[in-house]
Amino acid sequence: MYNKVFTDDFSALGAQLTEMMRDLSGESSLKSVIELSYRENPLFTPNMQIYAILSICREFLDKRVIEEWLSPYQHKIEEREKTVLIVMAGNIPMVGFHDLLAALACGYKAEVKLSSKDRYLIPYLYKLLSDYNPYWSERVFFTETLPGDADIVIASGSDTTSDFLKSKYPSSHAIIRGSRYSVALLRGNESRNDLENLAKDIFLYYGLGCRSVSSLLVPVGYDFTGLLSASCSMSSEVVSDDYISSYKYQKALCTMSSTEFIDGGFFIMVKSGSTPPPLGVINIQEYDSLDEVSSFLEDHLDKLQCVVNYKEGVTFGNAQNPAIDQYADGVNTLDFLLQFV
Repeated sequence: MYNKVFTDDFSALGAQLTEMMRDLSGESSLKSVIELSYRENPLFTPNMQIYAILSICREFLDKRVIEEWLSPYQHKIEEREKTVLIVMAGNIPMVGFHDLLAALACGYKAEVKLSSKDRYLIPYLYKLLSDYNPYWSERVFFTETLPGDADIVIASGSDTTSDFLKSKYPSSHAIIRGSRYSVALLRGNESRNDLENLAKDIFLYYGLGCRSVSSLLVPVGYDFTGLLSASCSMSSEVVSDDYISSYKYQKALCTMSSTEFIDGGFFIMVKSGSTPPPLGVINIQEYDSLDEVSSFLEDHLDKLQCVVNYKEGVTFGNAQNPAIDQYADGVNTLDFLLQFV
């Protein structure tokens, strides 16, 4: 029974959001929330929030998708009184929504600590859900401060945040995620469409997501002309003063230190730089063979979130559209939560 209610209600939420997204030209509660989020966090541009919402509706809140996701777990799913503490990051809009969805899918209640950078979108979606079915109004609680203890914890953040939470909840059952980054493999035969899609993987959400491509693996002697041209398709989306200031600062640092770089007009590319690189910088790693690529990926496996254009991995343009069963850090959240029932 619980499984059916969950599936019906969350797919109804997806349908409602999709309908609301069809017209944001006038006054609407969703438009107001998007504008409020943008005022509080200039990195959350309306277009990027819209992209995040549409991706969630398509990848997480479609009825068929939910049914297939939960099908192997039906015999374990039921309403529970136990609560999961979810500590959300704020690097991209609603980055913690999947954790909340998984906790509720397994029948748990959720206590949610929102990031100060993303305080409005998820509570708004939760209100829509609760208005549709008041049952949900008692299943999620938002908190300003972390509780003293928690039996089950799911958290995402920087490495510093991760270390803090591990020390705060040493005896909890926990998934605590730190910083990761993503890379893309280029071979030199990519089409214009491939490179424009790659630009989305790089610049959507200003490259702040763990699934944002911040490093490129390129063959020695790679010609960057096509990539520079294709990247212009995203220049109008990158409008934050903070981002532009970082780009100019990093460019000045490279100039003063005589570090070789390629200037893309609103970003720079630096060979063998830090990973992940600073805002406005793309790291370039050259390779001589695909064996070298495999070795690099193996050596950095514990810090990589996804790899674009490698074997059967993520295709160009889909780094920021994870499927419902593509779990952060490769840890299946449902398996984790349902081992305690």
